[in-house]
Amino acid sequence: MRNKIFSALALLGLAWATPSYATCSGSGLTWSCTAGSTNAQVQTAVNSASSGATITLANGSYSWSGRVSLISKAVTVTGSGSTVITCSQCFYLSQNTTADVAIRVTNMTLATNSSGPTFALDSDGGGEAPRGFRIDHITRTNNSGSIIEFANGWGRSSSSWQGLMDHNTIHNGRIVLYGEEGSTAGRYRWAENDDLGTVKALYVEHNTFVTTSSSLSNSLNQIDGNWGSRMVVRFNTFTNSRVEQHGVQGQNGRAVRIFEIYNNTFTAASPGMFRFFFLRGGTGLAFHNTTDGNDSVGAISIDNARSHQWSTDSQFNSQLGAWGGCTGSSPADNNESGGEGYVCIDQFGASKDASLWSYSGQSPTHTKIPTYFFKNTRTDTGQDMGVEISCVGTAATCTRQSTKHIVQNRDWFTYTASFNGTSGVGEGTLANRPATCTTGVGYWATDQGSWNASGADGRLYRCTSTNTWALYYTPYTYPHPLQGGAPAVLPNPPTDVTLTWLDRLISKLF
Repeated sequence: MRNKIFSALALLGLAWATPSYATCSGSGLTWSCTAGSTNAQVQTAVNSASSGATITLANGSYSWSGRVSLISKAVTVTGSGSTVITCSQCFYLSQNTTADVAIRVTNMTLATNSSGPTFALDSDGGGEAPRGFRIDHITRTNNSGSIIEFANGWGRSSSSWQGLMDHNTIHNGRIVLYGEEGSTAGRYRWAENDDLGTVKALYVEHNTFVTTSSSLSNSLNQIDGNWGSRMVVRFNTFTNSRVEQHGVQGQNGRAVRIFEIYNNTFTAASPGMFRFFFLRGGTGLAFHNTTDGNDSVGAISIDNARSHQWSTDSQFNSQLGAWGGCTGSSPADNNESGGEGYVCIDQFGASKDASLWSYSGQSPTHTKIPTYFFKNTRTDTGQDMGVEISCVGTAATCTRQSTKHIVQNRDWFTYTASFNGTSGVGEGTLANRPATCTTGVGYWATDQGSWNASGADGRLYRCTSTNTWALYYTPYTYPHPLQGGAPAVLPNPPTDVTLTWLDRLISKLF
């Protein structure tokens, strides 16, 4: 009996000492990877999988030395509920086709303190900006206190972004989107139609952004765009975070093209953020956002940097090169009579270029489409946030900006509680919309549209000419069609498998 016991223990010791080798296996549409699988093993599974396949990463810890590339193949890489991957740059998404590619990454925790992008979206050059992709239910942890890139994306000249990032929790991270890269730097995006309220954008929807370093929260952004980017930021929660959209930052570097920012919630620890919004070019809308008022500005900040910053910032001025400031002598601007440069390139109220510009000679004229801000509420006062024009220039350049370039009730409109159709933006039922109107004003009809599956629809009407209203904007379907429900969480493996095997072994020995 004693020898049998020792023999049993020896066998058990050998069984427990046997190493568990991480691996990925499968075929066709179904692949699985055990805990500890390397990025190279997961990459092999992705490369071998059929289009439409799902690669499932088991619960457990992973440590990756490189990233997994998802290019031109409709595959889903999903965790199992408690999948934790430590990685620097974790995933790369791109495509080499003009068709949408249903790439998806979901249901896992990504842990990294690297400054590189967790998700690089075609940032290596070549290919096309991915379209039809989804990144969702990711927890992105970062305890270093530094702001890193959750996603950094570069577009291409031939197509704009189309994709969805939803239900992610992002700590000390941000999403940065460029409409184009290289020498084009946005000119193709600015030659396109506005296409507000359509699928043609990166949708950032139902995410939670948390900045844990109060020293960084005053100066950095969690949403940013440039060079002809198109972004829709809706139904997110921001803590110690802000949304920024950049204007022209240098010669050949165009501003954001389109932004739609609505139904987001912003909070901050006292003394709080410097500002929750800093919007600096392009056209679009910001409405129905809510803040706790814990920012020192207390309003949506807008500006046109070339109106003022060039006069006080030598580095910015050198980047502008021949474009210079918006003064009335720059080839980058429309230079209408009396406007001292108006319409400044890519400023608020500027829209589609009349032709594709090669950045030589005089710029093409802009279509004029104003930006609309309305019902962005401060919960501490119950009042609308309003809009403030930010300026760091001289008194003369700041005056030029507000009276010549980005002018209220011409280039941008904001909410007016006692709206009567003469200025600003009103809100209410369609029946209460004033019969008369001044060109450019807007009215949000709360009882119109059917875009919001959870209720509380609405549409924006615009006065296109004196006393003439026309439907201008309907938000895109919410939730975004790519959501299609939350990912299935696979059940944990049964806990009695090892015990059953032991029972059988001991029963044979004894």
